[in-house]
Amino acid sequence: MSIKKKIGLGVASGALGLAMISGGTWAAFSDSETLADNDFFAGTLDLKPEMESSALFEISDLAPGDTMTRNINLTNAGSVDIKHVWFDVTYTLNDVANPTGVPIDPSNMNKLEDDIKVSIFNLDGSPLEAMKRDNTTLVLTGLTLKELRDLGEVDISRNGLAAGSGDSDRYEIKLEYVNLGNQNHQQGDSITAQLIFNAQQRDGMERANTGSGTPTGNGDVITD
Repeated sequence: MSIKKKIGLGVASGALGLAMISGGTWAAFSDSETLADNDFFAGTLDLKPEMESSALFEISDLAPGDTMTRNINLTNAGSVDIKHVWFDVTYTLNDVANPTGVPIDPSNMNKLEDDIKVSIFNLDGSPLEAMKRDNTTLVLTGLTLKELRDLGEVDISRNGLAAGSGDSDRYEIKLEYVNLGNQNHQQGDSITAQLIFNAQQRDGMERANTGSGTPTGNGDVITD
């Protein structure tokens, strides 16, 4: 039996008990009031990334020793405070066949994902400290792309992002194609990566009337 059905049965039983006690032909006084125009507006959660181009990194003809540095801003463009911003990396590695006639050093068979180092910094240049799902913390510097992916989601916005405050979190992301001196086998390889930022709302709380917003209904009372 659902909760709604249980409530209906309780009301009916109470009415029956009252009739048995009162008896006679007297009509009971009654009055009914309806409080209309009760509006509930769901807020919006909108994490807005701002960067220099549509793709944060889009580079060809990389060679060992190259570095790439990009900045990204994360702003709360919604109306609900953000408590966590979970960051994750996924990618696809295209490991092509070794070029014909190129000498291969068997002492280093790293894949491209093993030799791309990732470091993320705060706006002030300090290393970014993130929190894992198990509440342990780590610094996101000097990790290979594979190590960063294998971490899974980490929270990079430790103080959250308040709605309507104009605040933003700015990060500097630096990639380095580490030169080991024996990476001929990586010629022609490529990686397509996705940087994922997953915003999570603040904790729920008791709410008072705000008196703001524009009602979208006509105040009618809807009953089942």
